[in-house]
Amino acid sequence: MSIQVLISAMNEEDFGIAARCNIQTDAVIINQCDVDSREKLMETFGTITMVNTRERGLSKSRNMALKNATGDICVICDDDVRYIDGYGEIIKHAFEEVKDADILVFNIKPVNAREGEEETTFRSIKRIPRYKSYGSVHIAFRRNSILRSGILFNENFGAGSGCYSMSEDTIFFAAAHKARLKCYTYPRCIAEVDFSASSWFRGYDAEYFYDIGAFLTEAYPREKALLKWYYPLRMRGITELPASEIMKMINAGMKGYANKKSFREYFAAND
Repeated sequence: MSIQVLISAMNEEDFGIAARCNIQTDAVIINQCDVDSREKLMETFGTITMVNTRERGLSKSRNMALKNATGDICVICDDDVRYIDGYGEIIKHAFEEVKDADILVFNIKPVNAREGEEETTFRSIKRIPRYKSYGSVHIAFRRNSILRSGILFNENFGAGSGCYSMSEDTIFFAAAHKARLKCYTYPRCIAEVDFSASSWFRGYDAEYFYDIGAFLTEAYPREKALLKWYYPLRMRGITELPASEIMKMINAGMKGYANKKSFREYFAAND
């Protein structure tokens, strides 16, 4: 059983990111930069492939990594992740133990977590319910399960997409649940993640809730009218926006998503 880390990065000049992330297994690095090329580095533990591309967008990067992957088990990684020593063996053992798992979600240790950042510590192996999801850097999956199901990251969502700045990982999970893949939490930590900077989070503002409306429409088209009520209740005291404005922005996002309009495009057309 081979383990391969799929890394999304930008403007890397060499393979130094592999050392920063403490890579100890095979890896594919998608480096969004100003050239199109491919390089390989042979290490004692395996092969690191770097694909340099002019393409932009986190979800595009994830999909490109998946298309270039060869490992039995793939692990999602960003440039703010540092794996613990022996993570490959932890992941391999986990999939050997949970033999029917298509996706396993591991613990991570948050570093410099921003206010309101929530990280769950798993203490047992549990099936993940339909409406539950986790950030991509928690995730490892059987590559063949994802390929058979035809699941990709939605390129309208995620940092750098130009449309909706978040929720690409939640949409990925929703697609996995819809495809009836078996997803579990696993009670081992595999990495530290630095939350000191974010490429997309601006705060819980109007655009955030507009993007939530688009996300709900894509991930849960039948249930969106019910699920949207979660946000004014959950965000009470976290955002300065009143509940009425939150609902207005979510509804706008639902309407705007029909034509794949971003927040700025939608309100420019409806001024």
